[in-house]
Amino acid sequence: MLKFKRCNLRGASPRKLVSLKEEASEMGGYFIVNGLERDIRPIIMSKRNYPMSTVRSSFSEKREGYTDKAVVIRCVRADQTSLTVKLHYLRNGSARLGFWIQGREYMLPVEKEKYAITDMRKLTNRMQFGIPEEGSLGDGLGEGYGMLGQAGSGKLRVSAGDRADKSTGSCASTW
Repeated sequence: MLKFKRCNLRGASPRKLVSLKEEASEMGGYFIVNGLERDIRPIIMSKRNYPMSTVRSSFSEKREGYTDKAVVIRCVRADQTSLTVKLHYLRNGSARLGFWIQGREYMLPVEKEKYAITDMRKLTNRMQFGIPEEGSLGDGLGEGYGMLGQAGSGKLRVSAGDRADKSTGSCASTW
């Protein structure tokens, strides 16, 4: 029930609305698409744990080099505490991750966030031996150079099931 001017329920008493199988105190707030009710979700409170691309002029006015585009997600934990995280796109092609903690906004480069959430074993292997992360092309056991040395100069850590040791036929799991 939208209660617009041409609606037959406009001005009906709560008793009549209940007799017509409508809610007595419904104030509207939704619209009908193809005969189905669709709720209008306000911009103030976005859907939980759902990334939403947003274009606002206020994003570009934040700091120098920012565009008007961002991806906003309201992260909600099991105890119902939430934090709104914004991924701002910059004009130079990079991105900044923004979030508020105790009334102060923090804007961090995405590259720093990658190190914060990556497993230390992967980072160590990447720095020492040049082994790419799981899911990338190649087996990572080639002759490439890492940041600290040449691949193949020491024992490589291979997780069980990835590659069998040719000499013993078992999977190596240590350095």
